[in-house]
Amino acid sequence: MKPPGSVLGIIGGGQLGRMIAIAASRLGYKTHIYDPEKYCPASQVSNYFTCSSYTKKKDLLKFVRSCDVITYEFENIPIEILKELSAITPISPSVEVLSVSQDRYKEKEFINSIGIRLAKYYLISSLEDLEIALNKIGSFGLLKTRRLGYDGKGQFKVSKKNFLKIWKDLREKECVLEEWIDFKCEVSAIVVRNSKKNIQVYDISENKHKNGILRETMVPSSLNKKKLSLVKKTAIKIAEKIDLIGLLAVEMFITKEGEVLVNEIAPRPHNTGHWTIEGCNISQFEKLVRVTMGLPLGSIKRNYDVKMINIIGEEFYKWKKYLSKSNYFLHLYGKERVKDNRKMGHVSVIYPKK
Repeated sequence: MKPPGSVLGIIGGGQLGRMIAIAASRLGYKTHIYDPEKYCPASQVSNYFTCSSYTKKKDLLKFVRSCDVITYEFENIPIEILKELSAITPISPSVEVLSVSQDRYKEKEFINSIGIRLAKYYLISSLEDLEIALNKIGSFGLLKTRRLGYDGKGQFKVSKKNFLKIWKDLREKECVLEEWIDFKCEVSAIVVRNSKKNIQVYDISENKHKNGILRETMVPSSLNKKKLSLVKKTAIKIAEKIDLIGLLAVEMFITKEGEVLVNEIAPRPHNTGHWTIEGCNISQFEKLVRVTMGLPLGSIKRNYDVKMINIIGEEFYKWKKYLSKSNYFLHLYGKERVKDNRKMGHVSVIYPKK
């Protein structure tokens, strides 16, 4: 157990790093942010900040030696460098967990290997691979780059009409082709597991997207008890099999036939878990801090029904409208520039539990 005053290092200085740092501060911990962006959101609320590249080994070594524990807020970090850093300062979740989640093909192979269902998928290394796989899954599918994809980036709906152009536009990067799922809804499970193998799952959220970006998350979801139980069991199985020490988000599709298919996993706080800040006794961000610092997990009780709404792009300029309603809680991320399709903040709307 790390005492108050210890330093939590956070690789990545976006809004997730910002909210982790705020949660750590409430528990008396200091934070050190590492990010290549000089004016990143998390740097505004941290005790220390290193502005440098994720590949600059000298600065990374200095950073980890200044921290008692390390965590991260996104997946696209060079694994070989992290392995060396983890020998100096503990990293949670582990480098092994990150190596699975940052590669879409490796992630799907792992999930498939533990007997959990997902959409049909194919590794695409050439134009010929893509053409063959398209013939197998039908008229169209979803082509995703193996790495560096989020918020709809690196994802393309492909068909027999457009696959040649898309492949050329991607400059023949290695990809994964997924079967197109006409799902009834998408849900998320946020699961927490500590070094003593104690495990908790937050109430399941239901998500709505627009243009590949999360628009709203609602809790409770519309799933019945049987489906909720299956979704939670699926998330727990993944967390146990991957030997998670930390926090993991698991996105799943519920098909129109009632099947549960895993879409993606992310070993960090997740946009679909922002509702926990106002909705629960302990948020997903504080849970991560508790696990990394060796504190008791504490309660996971949900106190309200919640709808979380992302503030995207120029919606930022309407932020004042949320301040006059007593059940609205505004979070602005302190980003330097407003851009189309950029998450600028979110608002949580709480209601009495039904």
